[in-house]
Amino acid sequence: MTEFKKHLSFKIFTNLLKIPINLVLNAIFPRLLGPVAYGNFDFLQDSASKIIGFFDTGSSIAFYTRLSQDYTNHKLIKFYWVIVAALCCLYAIFVISTKLFGFSDSVWPKQEFLMIVLSSVLGIVTFISSTLILITDAANLTVGAEKVRMFHMLISVLVYGGVLWFFQSTLLSTFFLIQIFLIVLLIAGCFWVLYTSNVSIFTKDSLTMSDIKVYINYFWKFSNPLLVYSLVGLLTGIGARWILQQFGGAIQQAYFGLSAKIGGFVLLFSSALMPLIIREFSRLFAQSNQQNLKRLFVLSYKVLYVISMFIALFVFFNAAIITDFLGGKQFQEAVAVLSIMAFFPVHQSLGQINGSFFYSTNRNIYHRNIGLFFMPLSLVISFFFIAPKEYFGLDLGAEGLALQMVLVQLLTVNVSSYVNSRFLKIAYLPLLFYQVIVFILFYFAGYLSYLCSSIITENSFFEIFIFISIFTTIIGGLLFIFPILSGFKTRAEFIELMPFRWKK
Repeated sequence: MTEFKKHLSFKIFTNLLKIPINLVLNAIFPRLLGPVAYGNFDFLQDSASKIIGFFDTGSSIAFYTRLSQDYTNHKLIKFYWVIVAALCCLYAIFVISTKLFGFSDSVWPKQEFLMIVLSSVLGIVTFISSTLILITDAANLTVGAEKVRMFHMLISVLVYGGVLWFFQSTLLSTFFLIQIFLIVLLIAGCFWVLYTSNVSIFTKDSLTMSDIKVYINYFWKFSNPLLVYSLVGLLTGIGARWILQQFGGAIQQAYFGLSAKIGGFVLLFSSALMPLIIREFSRLFAQSNQQNLKRLFVLSYKVLYVISMFIALFVFFNAAIITDFLGGKQFQEAVAVLSIMAFFPVHQSLGQINGSFFYSTNRNIYHRNIGLFFMPLSLVISFFFIAPKEYFGLDLGAEGLALQMVLVQLLTVNVSSYVNSRFLKIAYLPLLFYQVIVFILFYFAGYLSYLCSSIITENSFFEIFIFISIFTTIIGGLLFIFPILSGFKTRAEFIELMPFRWKK
């Protein structure tokens, strides 16, 4: 697992660096667009990602799982590019059909069709870039790919910062075009990493009928249990935002979108680690290495929980300052939403661990069944929390959607953890107690840090600086004294994960 630890630590280090860059970017976006346009952008972008996720139906995970076992399988790569092209065409046909048959406004309420098209193009190029990143991770090119992604983010800051500096605002259509251009640059960078590493992604090898049958059978066997799951996920995922759009409008979408983006920093971090974890899960399962499979599951579970909870509590205790920094005074009503959404990525990260483990051990049916129970429930709860009182709802707007997401995610993750624990033949209750203990310890550390920082200064910048200094010191001390909290048996193992320990 040495190579895995190296790539894992590099991912952790680079993704921690991405958090402040993302903060800067997401401070620029609301100011460029304003609340209404920003709300429409977030609604359209969220819809695009969910629709593509439905068409994908786990095929990208199936591809990565198989490629991780042999990244020189050029025929598999070629076959998957055919799937990518087909999925993109299906999405384009769907979007055009909504216009031709006159129901685009039902799917995307109060949205211009041009914006719908641009959001679809952005979704497609983002899907292609994600595919290339999966290939780089499978080919053990994580370091090179992460450098390209860091460069891409820095370029994004310069471009958007320049637009804000010179024009102060921009049209939503222009904003979409800039996003698309920047993702195309990322795609070019991934191609460069693969080309310079002599990894072929467009092989000249012909696919025989035998190859095609084998791959079709593999992808169908992998994705078939997820078809209904993906459809229900699409309807409930888009449905919740659709309910918010109908009853709250673009402003509530903006409040929720800004809060979700901030919470998404943690999710961005954990999502970047998932390909490495899936790769290792797949290899260990293929080798029937049960001992290391147990160890990796528990280690990744605890590492991601600790990091996610640390960032979540930082956001929770500084929600007012962060909201003011990112959105300005016009987004002050989003503070309560952000305070709730700060905790969503914590269990979403654990959900990714559980989902990755289901996929890697060919137990997609369990993942499907758990999702099929909780996803419809989430839609009912969303309606109850968001709908106005004349519809027997609580009229909580964006706060209601945030509450639903945190609550349902908490329940879903713990049911999944229980199922995976039984498969691994490890006790589930210690994992549950671990979540509670770490939350209590970290919360009191955060509260103490908040009290000290607010007493020492009223300046927002220095208050956050003092908070993070005290909070980091306390949590760092806790983890150093009790390394078991982060999944390591000894301090030596904990220190070994630090990026500066690695040599070429």
